[in-house]
Amino acid sequence: MAKNSLLIILFLLLLSYYTFVSLELLQSNYHAPGYLFYESKLTLERETSFFNFGSIDFGHPPLPYILTLLVQNPLLAATATGAALALFTLWVITQAKNKGTSHLVYFLFLFFSLPLLFLFTQELELLIYFFLFTLSNFFLARYLREEGIYDIFYFGLLYGLSYYVFFETLFLLPLYIFIIFFCTPHRLEKKFSLGLVAFLPLIFMVFSWSYLTWMYTGNWSFFTNTNPTYYRFLSIIPSTYSFQTLSNIISCSLLISLVYYAILPFLFFRKKFFHSPLLYIYFSPLLFLIIRSFSLETTPAYHEYLLLIFIIPTVIYFLPGRKNILKIILPIALTLTLVSGNIAFYTQENIGEKTFSQLLTGQQEKIAISPYQEISTILNKTTGNILMDDDILFPIIPYIDDTNRFILPYVAEFGSVLNNPRLFSQHVIMSSSPYSDRVARVWPPEKGIPGYYLGWEKDGIYFFTTDESVYLLVQE
Repeated sequence: MAKNSLLIILFLLLLSYYTFVSLELLQSNYHAPGYLFYESKLTLERETSFFNFGSIDFGHPPLPYILTLLVQNPLLAATATGAALALFTLWVITQAKNKGTSHLVYFLFLFFSLPLLFLFTQELELLIYFFLFTLSNFFLARYLREEGIYDIFYFGLLYGLSYYVFFETLFLLPLYIFIIFFCTPHRLEKKFSLGLVAFLPLIFMVFSWSYLTWMYTGNWSFFTNTNPTYYRFLSIIPSTYSFQTLSNIISCSLLISLVYYAILPFLFFRKKFFHSPLLYIYFSPLLFLIIRSFSLETTPAYHEYLLLIFIIPTVIYFLPGRKNILKIILPIALTLTLVSGNIAFYTQENIGEKTFSQLLTGQQEKIAISPYQEISTILNKTTGNILMDDDILFPIIPYIDDTNRFILPYVAEFGSVLNNPRLFSQHVIMSSSPYSDRVARVWPPEKGIPGYYLGWEKDGIYFFTTDESVYLLVQE
């Protein structure tokens, strides 16, 4: 009873702390794109009559949408998920016999790591995936040691759900098949039974989402067509790009997740270590980051390397035997990870993460008004319909007083309005990217729209209006 009360108190403490950090950043006008994306979807769901399940982007997995709609606050959804992940990993590392004083250092890490604070307050999608990934690997490792049938079921369910966060998780399937079929001592019949329990939820998730996608879009593989980068890594052959990317991943992960590599010798220097499933569980987060990097053709952001740290409690917990030297090395490595991670995060070139660090450390007090807020202020002073594609212009939506004025791709009349906007819409907003913006694809902003004035333009965002008084007001 006392332990449960302590866990509840710790969860509330972590939740309060992460929520406080998020609110302070909002007061400083800091809004991460992920927060604004789900805030825009939530705003449309609450305030408009045209937004429904069929209106979501089937090119993105649905679980973050669902959690946001259930909680009705993307900020709280992120901080609650972060607090749950922090509490679970803290509990696991506290139970490990080789922890030494690392659980105390890890407790400080949860409060003072800048990459972790960024992840726990700004990145809902990554948070949900990291939570499911960490739990699923813990239950898999526990099954492999204790052979509890519920553990393999929990692994399968959580791993299947992770597909609803990132489609790339499907490509970890060969690794888990290898673990179950080649790293367990069971007979072949039992291995097939285990494989059925472990992977049936994933198969169900894949086919159910494909079916819903086919129902609403007419194309069962719509998400692969809209996001071909998810599967592009399949065609990658050894090249300068791939080797350079691997080099970047290793070097960045050393800065952010030094402790991850500190325990590697304790997994390798064992008899028959290649038959140890714990070794492959250890490498699974690194493999996921490599797959995601190749598929998106970009090096992971610094906060994404925290996935390597979240697997550490599970590995330490299930590492066989007592290793006194690990009890000494682990706290030191975790302390160095906290210091090097904060320095690297603060001095990096990524504008979003660097600004986040400067706000938290007091180097910057407030962020200037963004172009999205500027155009929203103008639109709130006008009347009439607004034609817009919110694929990349979604940050405008949360700042608009009346979102029913929007004519978005979810509206049945969008195609008709797009072909002849002058008859239906007084205002048009578009970006400079015809690839992502359907309005710009039909009406290139540099050529203008017949019957419209170019009232405002900034940072690749264009505002056209038919109201001459609005045009003159903006020009002033």
